[in-house]
Amino acid sequence: MADLLHLDLNMARMIQSEMDKTLQEVTDQWQELSRQINHLTEVDWQGPAAQEFLVAFGEIYSKEKQQLIEFERLSNAFKRELDQWEDTDRIFIF
Repeated sequence: MADLLHLDLNMARMIQSEMDKTLQEVTDQWQELSRQINHLTEVDWQGPAAQEFLVAFGEIYSKEKQQLIEFERLSNAFKRELDQWEDTDRIFIF
């Protein structure tokens, strides 16, 4: 007997949509924080400590951007999987 596969497409689409929404929100927040920190270290805080802080933030920001790229890849792969499920459903619906 074949293994039975099951996926609640509505629930999965909702989750995938939340993934996209979260990705956009986090990306926007990081960009805004980066803008604020750049302004701070250019205008309101000057000196070696400011530059050290900016470099440390830049390293963290770079790592976070890479994580967001990976998250976006995962979300896109999940969306493609759901599209395949829907295509298969259409074939077998009478």
